[in-house]
Amino acid sequence: MSTVTKTTELERSTLSLAHEVILHRNTSQIGVDVVEIDRFARQLNTVGERLATRWFTLAEREFCAGEPDRLAVTLAGKEAVAKVLRTGFRGGVRWTQIEILRESAGAPYVKLHGDAAQRASLMAIERIAISLCHEGPYAVAVAAGLQRAGSQ
Repeated sequence: MSTVTKTTELERSTLSLAHEVILHRNTSQIGVDVVEIDRFARQLNTVGERLATRWFTLAEREFCAGEPDRLAVTLAGKEAVAKVLRTGFRGGVRWTQIEILRESAGAPYVKLHGDAAQRASLMAIERIAISLCHEGPYAVAVAAGLQRAGSQ
C-alpha cells in the first residue's frame, strides 16, 4: 500500500469522525493518542500474556488475534477514551473498563463498563465516537465524547 493511499485512509477516517462530531454539536471532550507499534510489540513480547490480559478484554484479544498493529491501535483507542473521560488510568478507571470493539463491517466503537461508564454518565456523555488508524510505525486514535442534547 502506498503512502498516498495510507494518508487518504487516515484523512478519511479523521474526516468521518469530524463530520459526526460537527453533526452532533454537543462534544464535551476530545482525546488523541499515538502508540509506536514496534516498541509496544517488544513490551508485549517481554511481559507476555499477563500484560495482554491486564490491558485487553477477551473480545479485544480475540479480534486482534495477537497482531501487534491491531493491539497497538486498540491500546491507543483506550488511551484516547481515558483522555475524553479526563481520568487517565490512575483515576479509578481500569484498562478493561474501556472496551474498543468492532462492528461486523469493521468500524470501531466504544463500550464502557464500571467506573468508566459512571464517569461518562457524570459528564453527561451519551456516547464516545472513535477513529482508529495504524499506518507505518504508528497506531493513532482520536475519540470524542458526545453529550446528551442540551448538556454542556
